Amino acid sequence: MTSLLNDVLTISRTRDGKLKPKHIQINLKSYVQQIISEIKNLPYFKHQIKFVSKNLNTKIHLDPKLIRHCIENLVVNGVKYSPENSIVKIIIEGKNDCLDLIVEDNGPGIEDRELKNIFEPFYRIQSASKSPGSGLGLTIVKNAVEALNGNINIYSQVG
Repeated sequence: MTSLLNDVLTISRTRDGKLKPKHIQINLKSYVQQIISEIKNLPYFKHQIKFVSKNLNTKIHLDPKLIRHCIENLVVNGVKYSPENSIVKIIIEGKNDCLDLIVEDNGPGIEDRELKNIFEPFYRIQSASKSPGSGLGLTIVKNAVEALNGNINIYSQVG
């Protein structure tokens, strides 16, 4: 319940413009590796995570809390909806003053008709209805990315 309330508060703060990024210098590669190690301790984790970093500066100025929201929600979704023992891939690539964060999984995919609603609060795709979740994770990711002046895209293929 606490987690759900924190998610709702995070969404509310970002929508009200009250969640301002607090950029600090971090070693993003180490930070992502730390998050991955925490995810591997989840009780339902039975997957492989492959982490690839390309052209990544050792130190970077980012809001660690916002980037954590993005990585955790995207990777946990990838793990939750992919078959056991499959690979969830995280790619972080530095490009000029930008970062690309890509999460690839082997889940069932999302129907084109459902993609337009995927970032709406509490929206869950039909095939996810049997899995636990609140439908807030991707809303949080989108709001965090926008607070960081970024863009988010989803590419999905059914099957």
